[in-house]
This record gives sequence, C-alpha cells and structure tokens, in this order.
Amino acid sequence: MGHAGDVPGGPAMLEHEWKAWLEKRGIPVPRGVFVPAGDDASRLPAAVGTLHPPLAVKALGASIVHKTDVGGVRLGVRDARAVAAVIGEMRDALARRDAGLAGFLVEEMAAPGVELLLGTVRDPTFGRLLAFGLGGTRVEALGDVRFFALPLRPFDVDTVLAVVPWLEPALRRAGERGMRALRDVVWRFGGPNGVALDPGLERLEINPIIASGQGVVAVDARGEGTRPAC
Repeated sequence: MGHAGDVPGGPAMLEHEWKAWLEKRGIPVPRGVFVPAGDDASRLPAAVGTLHPPLAVKALGASIVHKTDVGGVRLGVRDARAVAAVIGEMRDALARRDAGLAGFLVEEMAAPGVELLLGTVRDPTFGRLLAFGLGGTRVEALGDVRFFALPLRPFDVDTVLAVVPWLEPALRRAGERGMRALRDVVWRFGGPNGVALDPGLERLEINPIIASGQGVVAVDARGEGTRPAC
C-alpha cells in the first residue's frame, strides 16, 4: 500500500499519472506513452513505436473532463505515423477551445471484455467506501453501482462481484484467468492494504476497468489526492 505523501498531485492530476500510481500498486494498466502538448508531433518519443496497435490517443488537461465531448479520444490508430497525424489534429481543434491541453496519452488498446467501474469515495458519514458496478457509458444510463464499507474482508470480494450477476459466468466462458484476475484486482484495491485506503487519496474512479479472458486492465482513471504531512 502507498504511504502518506505517495499520492501525487491534487485535483489537477492527469490520467497517465493516476495510472502510473495504480500500476505501482499492482493494478494493471495499458502500456502507454505521454507526449507533452509542446512536443513536435512529427518527432514522437521512440517509445511510441514500441507499442502494439491498435492504439488509443487521448488528449489530457486539467480542464478536459469528458474527453469524448471535445473530440479528445481517437481509437484504433494503426501506427506511429497515424498517431502523429491524430495528435496534430487534436492539438489544433483543442487550441480553438482553450481546453488547457497538457499533452496526449498514447496507449495500447485493451482486449474487448466487460466494462466495469471500480472506485472509492470518502463519505462524511460512513467513511471510506468502495464503488463497483457496470462501467463505461452504462454508469449514467443504468446507475447500477453499489457501495461497500472498507476495508474488504476476503469473503467480501465475491459479494462485490455479485453486483453484476452475469459477470462470473460470462468471464468463465472465456477461461478462468479473467475471473481470477478480477478477484485479485478488487482485493488489491479494497483489501486491508489496498489502494483505496491510501491516506492521501480522497476519491478515485477507474472507469472503465475491462475484464476479459486475457485478464483485467484499468483503461481510464481519475480522482483527487492530497499530500498529507508525513
């Protein structure tokens, strides 16, 4: 688990920073490269060329909350040359919006699977809570997210996953790996030494976190953290 002071930043924390923080704590994230907004799009970091397509390109900035609403997401990008073109187009479009652009996250796309939400909030009455349910666009459409007291106990993990009753049979049809990986991630997130209990964390939402026969990957993450005195 992280210690006081480990949560980087504050409300302006960007997606790639949250993902780096999660990865250090055992939550799988896509391989990716951050390209600062001021960099020449025609001279991308060499690391972009090591990513396996199809790729996702996301515009990041403190004022960019819903990336798709401002044209800040492009999926299925085929190679580094196409990435450079997409970044150039996004930079021009977002400059006209004065969106506070910080840079671009270029990532390998996750395998198709079940889109879920995994998160935590600090409730003034009930304390730290874990949130779990269907993710992606279904969150607003269905509102089917449940909350659980933290920390979780080992037998609580199955109770959390039962929020989506068809989840286990769906993943088992693709093999045992996906369900095992999802149980592990929920435990790493909400167990006694879990990510969600880091004292510097105020709120965190991973949406979606995709579960498939290949495992689990946190596709998007945002939240708020502080730097408490050590």
